[in-house]
Amino acid sequence: MHHDRQTRFQRRGRVAFIALLSAIGGGMLLLWAWNTIAVELFQAPNIRFKHVLAFQMGLAALTMVPLAILRLARHARSGAEEEK
Repeated sequence: MHHDRQTRFQRRGRVAFIALLSAIGGGMLLLWAWNTIAVELFQAPNIRFKHVLAFQMGLAALTMVPLAILRLARHARSGAEEEK
């Protein structure tokens, strides 16, 4: 039992670590792309890393809301079927 809990904790930690590295790496890539392409080609203003992180968090929230709604609807539907 203790071993299962430890492996589950390690798996969640690994997933969180990969997600954090992906967010930082993706943010650096977005920052570089914007400041290289948009600023040089279209004379758009430079952005900072905090703006990229805010953009990523906004995208994450926009994708999580529909997924949460679908999951809640599926849960409510399965609960209604169990009552029959």
